Amino acid sequence: YRCARTPRRARRTSGETSERTDRYTKYRVCDQSDARARSTTTSTINKVDMMMKTRRAAGGSRRAFVTLACALAWMACAVTHASAATYTCTAQCDSSAATTSQCGSGNVLSASTTCSATHTTYEGCTATVCNAACASATTATVEPVTYLSKTYNCFNATNKMHMMNATAIEQSVSMNCGPGSHQMSSMYMAGAMHTTCDNWSNAASPAGASASATAVFAVAAACALMLA
Repeated sequence: YRCARTPRRARRTSGETSERTDRYTKYRVCDQSDARARSTTTSTINKVDMMMKTRRAAGGSRRAFVTLACALAWMACAVTHASAATYTCTAQCDSSAATTSQCGSGNVLSASTTCSATHTTYEGCTATVCNAACASATTATVEPVTYLSKTYNCFNATNKMHMMNATAIEQSVSMNCGPGSHQMSSMYMAGAMHTTCDNWSNAASPAGASASATAVFAVAAACALMLA
């Protein structure tokens, strides 16, 4: 309902004085009430608008902070997941000392591939050994090196494709996701399946790969909740 003042006549008769006064008073009061209502409504709208702007600004700052924190956490996971160097490695078993571990005590990735009387080829070593043994490696695939009088095969972890099936299997052992390989066209890839070695880890614990994957998933889930 909106108030409106009726136009005043140029002249009024004396008999209309009372009616004119009452009508003028009525519309004057109505105009004043309408003005106060408009003023109150405008003030309320301005307050709500200011409150929403403040909340949006605070929300934008919080979102930017959470995004930055998540990015840093994700980078930390990536750095933790990958070894200090690009290379994983296997140590070649010594035929004259078949039961002697070439990686050294506590540095063999899997008991199933430890050098022994029944396993005389190679064993996968942890990052502790490989980072030192492969420090000078430069090849894009696999490179044999001699370190502290022992022979190692250093595998570039960024490339899992090989011409020889045996080489792909050996790399899967060095990445603690084997032994296994699968054929892709005319080449062979480390890992029994295409994604088997995606979350590889040459950490000391055989559970390193799954732990790394769990950590990445946890960071992703936490970020999704905070940004929701």
